[in-house]
Amino acid sequence: LRSLNSAVTLIMSTVPSMSFHAEVLSVRDAITAFAAAVASGFLTFSVVRHNASLNRVSSNSSASRNSATNFVMFWNAQITFISYCLCYVLSFIDRVWYKEWDGEVWKNRDEIDFSWVGIASWSFWNIAYFTIYMFIFLRLLYSFRHSKYRISRNFIFFHICILNVVEIFFTVQAILDYGGKYVESYVVAAIGTVVILGGLSHLERTFNHRLFLLILDQREDTLTDEHDALSDRQIAIIPLIVKQTVIATVMIAALIVFLLTSIVIAVIDSVYGTSTVSEEIHTWILTAVIITIMTSMAASFRATRSFYECCCCACRKVAVKCCIKKTKRETSYLKALSLKTGTRIDASDL
Repeated sequence: LRSLNSAVTLIMSTVPSMSFHAEVLSVRDAITAFAAAVASGFLTFSVVRHNASLNRVSSNSSASRNSATNFVMFWNAQITFISYCLCYVLSFIDRVWYKEWDGEVWKNRDEIDFSWVGIASWSFWNIAYFTIYMFIFLRLLYSFRHSKYRISRNFIFFHICILNVVEIFFTVQAILDYGGKYVESYVVAAIGTVVILGGLSHLERTFNHRLFLLILDQREDTLTDEHDALSDRQIAIIPLIVKQTVIATVMIAALIVFLLTSIVIAVIDSVYGTSTVSEEIHTWILTAVIITIMTSMAASFRATRSFYECCCCACRKVAVKCCIKKTKRETSYLKALSLKTGTRIDASDL
């Protein structure tokens, strides 16, 4: 503790005097960077411990088949966490210590319109948003790549186009932000967030729909059994669809909060003029959204199952009840239809 106190004192002695607004944003940068580092470390520790326990128990073939998928998803999440951490570390450095020599004197950051450190910070922020989108996309791609419900090539091209459109909006937003046009910047950020929400919602709907069809296909013989009881395989798959639905819903809800905040602040600033208070509110809500998304990504892995069950206990119970109810209803319908026609009918046949 004494060494930590000395280190903090040494760092704070190098921080120049700043306005209250700059101090608030600097604290926000430090908190977000720390949260991203904690998320990265927590996920790494959980995955290493989980893999070690699996190696002690057995080394079956199914685990080896899933190792490549787990590796890709793990590093996708890690790139998100590391990008956010570097983004806000650079933002903190840019806000607190960055200076430029104009040939005569050193200028502080408040007197400079453009800095390469700020551009690097924005680049890492952009990478993080890209990997969040890819995290949900790759989950859909890997989950059904060996089944009849695998996604088509046109589906892949469609979401590549969405990513390119989002990139254009965020580039324009960064240019407007550096140009001091904050109201226009909020509007463009809101439009880009709408595009992201549309793409993520489409991905999540497709994932849940195909996984639900896969659950219905796991029912037992329909030609001799008309009751709506679920098979063991259906019961085993239901928690998977519930978990992914809860996590994706939380991530999308967080982005919706950010979208609504951007719209409200843009309207207020356009009527009453730009203020530091609105920027501070916007950045703190963005920080809460980022931490929520990182928490959701970390909780989506099998290695962090206990963390997910602890954080999403109430939502998980409600979602399981709804999913079981819907599965029983659809299973009963398919069984009755199969008995009527004399042949097995799957959900994909309708």
